[in-house]
Amino acid sequence: MTKRAWLPPTAAVGFLVTTVACGSNPKPQPVVLPPIVPQAAPQSQAPPPAPTPPPAADPIAVLIQTSQAHFEAGERELKAGRFDRARAEFDRAVDVMLESPYGARTEPRTRQHFDRLIDRINAYEVTARSRPKR
Repeated sequence: MTKRAWLPPTAAVGFLVTTVACGSNPKPQPVVLPPIVPQAAPQSQAPPPAPTPPPAADPIAVLIQTSQAHFEAGERELKAGRFDRARAEFDRAVDVMLESPYGARTEPRTRQHFDRLIDRINAYEVTARSRPKR
C-alpha cells in the first residue's frame, strides 16, 4: 500500500509541471491574413437622377415683359393710324404696372421701366397732338 500512496500525488505534480511548463511559453503562431482581392464597384440599379426643373420665372421680369408687349402693340396700332386702339394699348401697358402686386415703383427695375414707359407714351401723345388734323 505504501507504493500506491505516492503514485497519485506524483502523477498530479508531474501533470502540473508539464502543463505549466508548456503553457507558460507558447510558441508564436504566424498570423495568416486572407488575400486582398480588389472588389469591383457595385453596380447600382438606382435610376438616373431626375433632371432639375427650370428655375421659376422672375415675376418682375414677367411683369415688365407683359407691360412692354402692350406698349409695342400700341406702337403698331399708332403706326397703322388707329389712335383709339393705340391709346387703349398704352393704357393697358400702364395699368399692368399699376395693378401688379409689386407696384410700379417698389423695385428698381419696375421703377425704371415705368418711368421710361410714361416718357415714351407722353412723347407719342405730344407728337400726335402736334400733327395737323386732316
